[in-house]
Amino acid sequence: MPIRVLPPNVSALIAAGEVIDRPAAVVRELLENALDAGATTIEVDIAGRHFGRIVVVDNGLGMSPDDLALACARHATSKLPGNDISAIATLGFRGEALPSIAAVARLRITSRPKDQDVAFGVTANADTISKVMPCAGGYATRIEVEGLFDNHPARQAFQKSFATELAAVQDVVDRIALAWPGVKFVFRATSRTVTYPARPNFAARIRDVRGEPLASNAVTVEHVEDGITVAGLTSLPTVMDETKKGSLDLIVNFRLISDRSLSTVVQSVYKGLTGTTDRPFASLAISVDPSEINVNVHPTKSEVRFRHPGKVAEVVRNAVSDALNRAGIRSRKGISDLARALAAPVAEADDQRRRPLGRFLTQANDSWIIAETVDGIVLIDQHAAHERLVLERLKKAAADLPDEIVRLERPYLHPVSHTQAAAVEDLFQSLNDFGFGVAVGDRVVAIRSFPSVLSDCSISDLAEMLVEHCEMGTVSGLMGDALWEKLATAACKAAIKAGHKLTPERAEALLREIEATPNGSYCNHGRPTVRYLTNTEIGNMFER
Repeated sequence: MPIRVLPPNVSALIAAGEVIDRPAAVVRELLENALDAGATTIEVDIAGRHFGRIVVVDNGLGMSPDDLALACARHATSKLPGNDISAIATLGFRGEALPSIAAVARLRITSRPKDQDVAFGVTANADTISKVMPCAGGYATRIEVEGLFDNHPARQAFQKSFATELAAVQDVVDRIALAWPGVKFVFRATSRTVTYPARPNFAARIRDVRGEPLASNAVTVEHVEDGITVAGLTSLPTVMDETKKGSLDLIVNFRLISDRSLSTVVQSVYKGLTGTTDRPFASLAISVDPSEINVNVHPTKSEVRFRHPGKVAEVVRNAVSDALNRAGIRSRKGISDLARALAAPVAEADDQRRRPLGRFLTQANDSWIIAETVDGIVLIDQHAAHERLVLERLKKAAADLPDEIVRLERPYLHPVSHTQAAAVEDLFQSLNDFGFGVAVGDRVVAIRSFPSVLSDCSISDLAEMLVEHCEMGTVSGLMGDALWEKLATAACKAAIKAGHKLTPERAEALLREIEATPNGSYCNHGRPTVRYLTNTEIGNMFER
């Protein structure tokens, strides 16, 4: 068959397929346009059980008749001043959203800027665009989409159930609302209305949208480093998700993205606290210079590429780690637990009950320490608490070891893919700086040397971690993960066991040591070491 130019309507359907694949994509594109127009209130209405009509109304700048005439033309946009795509500061930029919607639905736009006496409207469907005409309308922009995929039966046939597609639309609204706390969002569908009022900060909006566990079991993240800002909420280790799915929202310059590397970095911070692979709940907004990211890498703009991914990953790691250290590790009821303040020596007090873990009372079943505070009583798991204490000591000892290198008599050969080999080669210098001597061959990585502090680690496990971190651009986290595997095992073996009787003096000393231990409220496996019962809670048990 000879090469030919496709008809405009067919090429438009193909192009639209990359952008508009389901109703949620329509809503996403229209919300992004409204936000780029400076809207502070946006309303989304879904009519009919089969998305018969989608309406989005915003109070942004609006469009003049001249703008309306070009709005549905492909690659027509107001968002690239100077045609510079090297530093995109808006959500949209390709000029594809409205023509793509018009290719698969009937589209009507009505707009009236505040300096205009009357509203104007335009309609578009397939390759037909009407003249711009005066019409009724207030100071707003209203976009109506009807008959979605009526002219594209193949696409319509692959849509899921109405409930599933509606849930996807709700998710889009939630995610975009999450990224824009200063904007009011209203979502109406099937006699249900969800409203997110404008909020003064990101943390408040997270609580609106995500609810529990972040609403009451999270710490605030506020971090600025090397021109990168990270803000949001991240969950306490007590509310980790054992299903391994978790819920991590990553927002870069007001854009929701997916980034495996940054997700793994956040999880690695918690692994250093709990020793488990459970995933945290977190919502993090990252602000970087627009010239430092490339947003033009995915049709739905759900991915970005950083100019310096390792630097961004390190800042995110520091942001989450510092937030947990500052706020401390607390119980589900939010009772303040030790944290950084406890790492400093506690001044002697006349009343031992005023110390964070109180005064030793007794030991129950040779396994549980019971202490008394002015506010109630404290229960301590002696094995779990001492295990954390030993681990922190081992961490400090490992950090103080001289920088010695173990050189293997024969290089360890680890098979890799071509992509993995390239990732290791790209980070060759960084690995060398950390003490790893590696060479990259044809689908193999040869490890010749590594830091002596990791000498007890399995060389095969070490190789797997090395390649994984190189793939994600997070080499700086390699030492932490490898050390954890080694030290956590050693700590568990050295800790006081359940069933071991303690003298009152040893139990009292253990309480003071736990108070001075960072992250002392959790064992190496993420389980709590300390539980509090307040006087009020005890009174409630007796119906007082």
